[in-house]
Amino acid sequence: LLTIRFIQGRDAELVDTAAEIAGSPTLNPAEFSFQATAACLAVRAGDPGRARTMLDQVTAPGLAALPQSSTWLIGMLSLADAAHGIGDASLARQVEELVEPFAGLPITPSLAVTCLGSAERILALTRLTRGDQDGAVAAFERAVDATRLLGNRPMTAVNTADLALALVARNAPGDRARAVELLTSAHGEAVAMGLDRRAAQWLETLAGLTETAATIVRTGRQWV
Repeated sequence: LLTIRFIQGRDAELVDTAAEIAGSPTLNPAEFSFQATAACLAVRAGDPGRARTMLDQVTAPGLAALPQSSTWLIGMLSLADAAHGIGDASLARQVEELVEPFAGLPITPSLAVTCLGSAERILALTRLTRGDQDGAVAAFERAVDATRLLGNRPMTAVNTADLALALVARNAPGDRARAVELLTSAHGEAVAMGLDRRAAQWLETLAGLTETAATIVRTGRQWV
């Protein structure tokens, strides 16, 4: 359910559910990923203070001490995402150092019950947080290619849009034009897959980059 809501751009709705699961006395102590995910969702729900408390709890023993269970990579993704949301460059660097040896793997928690694309996405987020714009762009490019090869169409669209945003942030020659191209592709995919909230978000971003998209946002027409 969390994966579905993330792909839809609605995962912040589940912050209380995730926090309840993370605090359950019956949860395996090795499953830190639930608490990390709850922290990530708290950031997206607009509650960075709550997220900071959760992060401090899960990282207290040190990241290297966290058990490498079947949900370890999804836990690292959530930590990277939360660190990016609150601008914690130190946490991002720690996550990056641990995940780099696994960059070529897909993020498939438990018995591959779901897939969130390539672990390169984790490195892209940590590098964005640290201000390494070139490294973030390169990692997102690899994430797009690897996730496409996995056949994960929704996450390919998400990574494509995030690559576009990383290009806008870097703003090197040609980055803006390429970002428009990538966001247009991601928006078209979102429309085709019925990801209405993602489509609306990406169209809003395009509106800030192109006159055509701005006109569509103002008139409420659909851009496919």
